Amino acid sequence: QIGINYLKKSEKFIFSLLALNYSKNIFCPIDCETPLSRFSFLTKELDPKWIITDKLLTFLDQDYSQINFDGLFIYIKKQTAKKYITSLTHVYLSSGSTGFPKIIYLSDEYVIPVIEQQIKVIEIFKSSNFAWLLSTSFDASLSDIFVSLFSGANLHICSFKQTNIKTLNKYFIENKITHSDLSPSILSLLNFHNLHFLKHIVIGGELANQNTVLSLHNQFQINFYNAYGPTEATICSSMKKIDTNWVNSDIGLPFKGVDYLIVDGELLINGHLFLGYSDNALTSKKIAIINNKKYYHSGDLVCFKNNSFHYMGRKDRQF
Repeated sequence: QIGINYLKKSEKFIFSLLALNYSKNIFCPIDCETPLSRFSFLTKELDPKWIITDKLLTFLDQDYSQINFDGLFIYIKKQTAKKYITSLTHVYLSSGSTGFPKIIYLSDEYVIPVIEQQIKVIEIFKSSNFAWLLSTSFDASLSDIFVSLFSGANLHICSFKQTNIKTLNKYFIENKITHSDLSPSILSLLNFHNLHFLKHIVIGGELANQNTVLSLHNQFQINFYNAYGPTEATICSSMKKIDTNWVNSDIGLPFKGVDYLIVDGELLINGHLFLGYSDNALTSKKIAIINNKKYYHSGDLVCFKNNSFHYMGRKDRQF
């Protein structure tokens, strides 16, 4: 059954995520800044057994009882909540091109292989300090959390937004941050002259400014990693370590266990795939069986050149 994590980034958020997973239930993180009207809609759609939050939710029906525990409100559905297939371990939401949330069903079977490969690529160790800045509603937050925990590194849970540049610079300096996952648009605003420890930066989600990345890479010897992968392919399906010849369209080669196929210019992904959407019709539309293998229609236009895959745009109007 589903438990919704409607919490700020915190140790409690991670504890509740782990508790749901360890008890063989399903976790669904929803950003605590999500408007209550949208949250109410999602609650009705998901029919969760538990809601873990620090907010007082007055709109819930009488089926839910409330427990106050260590500063949290834990709402438990008295009647039987919806039960899901046992292979489903976590649910993420993606608005896609319509504005209506796609409810994406995922399995933790593929999380560990992805995290283990990311740890090797970004060179994170026990002595590293990783700054977690992403929203809890992004599945990439699983990378930030678990590359740190699995490698024994220090995970720094940042309560501020990365767009708060003054705070971000100060925090990175004071905590000797070595690794972080940043939006490419933030890079030109940071004062790298003072960020002596920051040597590993994961970028993704949008095309980076090629000149900015290469300039920082060359001037400050910073390792950049261009991450690519839709939520439907479990966090990340390829990660390109940037060198002096990099161009911003280059998304690298797929991880072990993943296969890329180009059909009519569109990237189809096999391996580490989601279980489906709550909308069965959408699942059927986005999944293709080719040579007895399941592929996901990413909607991304790509080409293969210079022994690497390159992102060229979208088939639709999705950002």
